[in-house]
Amino acid sequence: RGGGYPRMSLGGQTVAVHKVVFTHFHGFIPGKKQVDHTCRNRLCLNPGHLELVTHLENQKRRARANRGESS
Repeated sequence: RGGGYPRMSLGGQTVAVHKVVFTHFHGFIPGKKQVDHTCRNRLCLNPGHLELVTHLENQKRRARANRGESS
């Protein structure tokens, strides 16, 4: 569970740490957006490597990375 992302307990709920970091540094995450790791490293928590994208854009970036292409 958690897809390989670091998790933590916050207010009695288990949440992905990268989402907590993004919210702290950049603000609210709209319901239709996802936080993408531009470095492609799920363990990375550098706020400069986190970006809001649509689900479709996140899928496209993942596919390009899997093919060895750059963004």
